Amino acid sequence: MIKTKFKMAISGLVLTLGMSTLAPEYLAVTSAAHAAEWHEGGTLHQATALEWQQASHANKLATAADIITDASAKELLRPELQKTVTAGPDSYFPLAHGLVKGLDAAFFPDPDPAANRAMFVNQKVNETMAQLMEAMGWLK
Repeated sequence: MIKTKFKMAISGLVLTLGMSTLAPEYLAVTSAAHAAEWHEGGTLHQATALEWQQASHANKLATAADIITDASAKELLRPELQKTVTAGPDSYFPLAHGLVKGLDAAFFPDPDPAANRAMFVNQKVNETMAQLMEAMGWLK
């Protein structure tokens, strides 16, 4: 049941987080938001969903940036996204922010702590981000 619920959540996220809906919403970010090197220092690569739920937005954003740049370095991204990433951090901020939004939705805490733990203890951030990127058509 948990896997089915998760797959349904991922499917719903793809519909709401399609590539065309990400960019316009997040391009109006001030340069002050980027002054603190938003794309560095993420520590959630091997984290579970439970750890993601408790992490700061800055850590989530930096982790998403790391995963995007890693996919780019391995040339796994579609060509148009590859160009975006190689243009620098400001250009792929919308992608990283979209992944954070997607994982926040996928890992939305259950109000019952026991049910929340059962649902999310074995879900990994890096695996779920890869699934989201694949489902959104970001990967080759």
